[in-house]
Amino acid sequence: MKRFVCFLMAVMCILTVCACNGSGSGNKNKIISGSEITPMPSKETEPETETLSSGTESITAALIGMDINKMQIIVKDIYSGNNYVLSYNGGTDVKGYYDEVISMVQLDEGEILDITFDASKKKAKTVYVSKEAFRSGNVTGFKATAASSTITFGSASYMYPDTLVVISDGKILSPAEVMSRDVVTVRGIGNKIYSVTVDKGHGYLTFTGAEDFVGGMVEIGRSFLYTVSKDMMIVVPEGEYEVVMSNNGQEAQKTVYIAKDMTVTMDFSEFKAPANKTGTVEFQILPKDAELFIEGNKTDYSKPVVLEFGTYIINLLSDDYETYTTRITVDSTYQVEKFDLAKIYSASSGNGNTSSTTTAATTTQTTTTQTTTAQKTTAATTTQATTAVNETTAATTGAVKVTIAQPSGAGVYVDNVYMGTAPLTINKDAGEYVITFKQNGYITKSYIVDVDSSDGEQTLSFPAMSEE
Repeated sequence: MKRFVCFLMAVMCILTVCACNGSGSGNKNKIISGSEITPMPSKETEPETETLSSGTESITAALIGMDINKMQIIVKDIYSGNNYVLSYNGGTDVKGYYDEVISMVQLDEGEILDITFDASKKKAKTVYVSKEAFRSGNVTGFKATAASSTITFGSASYMYPDTLVVISDGKILSPAEVMSRDVVTVRGIGNKIYSVTVDKGHGYLTFTGAEDFVGGMVEIGRSFLYTVSKDMMIVVPEGEYEVVMSNNGQEAQKTVYIAKDMTVTMDFSEFKAPANKTGTVEFQILPKDAELFIEGNKTDYSKPVVLEFGTYIINLLSDDYETYTTRITVDSTYQVEKFDLAKIYSASSGNGNTSSTTTAATTTQTTTTQTTTAQKTTAATTTQATTAVNETTAATTGAVKVTIAQPSGAGVYVDNVYMGTAPLTINKDAGEYVITFKQNGYITKSYIVDVDSSDGEQTLSFPAMSEE
């Protein structure tokens, strides 16, 4: 019995010791729910270290070039004027105006684009045709006025910034190099134009062997008519034309194609004028005291006058009538020209045109014949109207002394007429002119300029010529 009691007491002591050890060990043996266990980090679950906008820049720019081999685009920020060369690949997001997915090569030169790119890698991320930009195509009559920074065409008028891009087949131009007959596309935002693309430009037409046509007319495609002058150069819109030259009854016709920025020389040496033909003209003029001037020269008509075939301006002066001016054409070996001033002015007064012929003559070539009345003096200074403009009159008439300083050594043409070699000084009236520069081995260039009469003198300098 005593042994059994001792055994029970021993078991109770052991249990008491175990219980004391468990309560003193804290939470070391606590069972933790599996949902509270935090696993070790893995690569797949690491947080992103770069946000979407980190290192990304955005610009609105005009497309000025593309290299499909290098997969690069060249753009110009329309606001800052900075140029960027950005790479792209198949992952670059490119969209058109209507959010349609397109390829980079479908973008047009001069397009206004909203671009995001990786600033460090200069790599385009998104390239979208700007929804804020407007586009006007097939524009003619384009004119850029530097003094007011305005562009006009038709009835539209816009401003343009210093960052304006003017581009033609990948070549950057100045606004003054766009001719009014060029066909262009303009793009802008709001009331400003930011890019101009020349879709159909102009070339140049010169002539050789055309000496017999100097003083006559040249018609280009039934759209352009010019007086033929020595060494002339005509700015012509690109395209195919029938060119017709005529002078004193002689006519020659050829076909030409004008390419953008190219100069074409047409040879008319095969069309030689026949030996000069002459005709005898009998003038029957009333009153008999009337004086006759042919091309500004006083002429005795008491006997028939021999003239070469051609068209002539004549003036009839009488103390009893206003000066009468008209033209005659000599085209036969003998002809009679009758003029009765009494009948002429009686008929014209009935139509209310008494003085209509008085102002027909202009004054640039002076004859040595002395006259006694103001009317006679006016007639004695009548010009040869068969030549509208030539080197002499173009260089010596006008209220503004215009000096063309640069590019030195280049041939200078003003409205198709050769003036000489720069630097040179000419006199011109205030207005708009097309100035063309030509030099062997260099690209021919034309500019539209406005001659200002405010100071009486104006000096113009243009960029150096570019080699062909």
